[in-house]
Amino acid sequence: MYRLLSVLGILSLVIVWTGIVLAIVVSGCFSLNMHALSDLGDWVAACEGDRVCMESCNRLSEPIFNYGVIISGILFTIASIGLGIRRGSYTWILL
Repeated sequence: MYRLLSVLGILSLVIVWTGIVLAIVVSGCFSLNMHALSDLGDWVAACEGDRVCMESCNRLSEPIFNYGVIISGILFTIASIGLGIRRGSYTWILL
């Protein structure tokens, strides 16, 4: 069980970083100099309603980013609670 929870923790990191990188590649208009990572999840807010900006961005990056973060968060929560309870400590609360 300990090994499975450890794998879930590592898998959550792989999923979140893969989702972020894939969303950046797919978006077509993301720039680290001009945008925050959270802009990948909502181009309407990032472009501040500018139709030209919104049309230049591939909206497929939104679900890739959002679902990657959600799935990763769920897996990390399960892993941290499971490992904390198994080890008998309360450090999982901090995670």
